[in-house]
Amino acid sequence: MTIPNLLSSSLVKTKKVIVKFKDEAAGKPILGFFGVKSKMYSCIKEEYKRIKLEITKVDDRFKFEMVKAEEDEKFIKKYVESGDKKAKGVKKNAIRREISHSDYQDVLFHNRKMHHQMKSIQSERHQISSFQSIIVSF
Repeated sequence: MTIPNLLSSSLVKTKKVIVKFKDEAAGKPILGFFGVKSKMYSCIKEEYKRIKLEITKVDDRFKFEMVKAEEDEKFIKKYVESGDKKAKGVKKNAIRREISHSDYQDVLFHNRKMHHQMKSIQSERHQISSFQSIIVSF
């Protein structure tokens, strides 16, 4: 049996099995998850950037700056908030810019309602116009 046949046969075997799921976090540990309702959730994955501390002297003062570390240099792990945020009925741009993981937490534990502003372009009777809508997202 050749390698491609072996791979395809193993994929076919696991495709029909109900218990096996794909890893949506791509092997990274999930640090937090808040599910408000169906199709409205947020999860944070553990991700970090490779950074180094660069110190320069400017006018008898030291300047500290964090820059990206190269592959062969010593580095510090700087953890960043990364993950999936989903909210049905809310534009992706509004989710990315205005909604954070802590907003999902506030809605879930403090019964808070969130309103978000979205802009769209719509055609009505062959007339293109842009409009702005404010919706209750949670």
